Amino acid sequence: MKTCPHCRQQIPVEAKDCKFCHQPVVRKCPHCAEEIYYGATICRFCSQDVSAGAPPPPAGGPVAPSMMPRQLGPVGEERNILVWVLIALFGACIGPAIWIWQMGADINRHGGRERVNPTLDLVLLFLTCGIWGLYVFWKYADEWNGILREEGGEPRTDLPMICLIVGFFIPIVAMVMIQNEMNEHWKRHPAHPGAPGYGTA
Repeated sequence: MKTCPHCRQQIPVEAKDCKFCHQPVVRKCPHCAEEIYYGATICRFCSQDVSAGAPPPPAGGPVAPSMMPRQLGPVGEERNILVWVLIALFGACIGPAIWIWQMGADINRHGGRERVNPTLDLVLLFLTCGIWGLYVFWKYADEWNGILREEGGEPRTDLPMICLIVGFFIPIVAMVMIQNEMNEHWKRHPAHPGAPGYGTA
């Protein structure tokens, strides 16, 4: 992965345009015509100074660090929802339990503090024969909205209630909704410098 010089998001090394801001991340060297990094000052092919010939910033200019979404903690893992649905369906009670625990851990990690207690939630989930899951779906969605607010984002205010209602009838759908919100959020964040590997697919 490499960093887009315009919006500072993480993009594939071979990318020529940023998939987030759609700006070019490579340009032609004015001396040897080889493709070089957009913000390069020395050509890696001919070693010539290319700073003078650097193109002006695109319309609107690069995104200043202060304009990037605030990040409270490390970016979590983008999970394949279909894979986890299958794990939950065929993993008896263990599959859903692992999935819930991981989502709770992501909420705490990315939220910068302990917001939920996934271990206790799983114990109560088993002791109440699944009824505690309704609270878990509501609580996790609500805490996720709290993280989005603190980061300056736009939370889905209806998410906790929808997860509560849907979770009463089809619990796995509530889990899918929360995981999908997390996956979309990870895509909008650059990788956290203190957590190598987070945010990669």
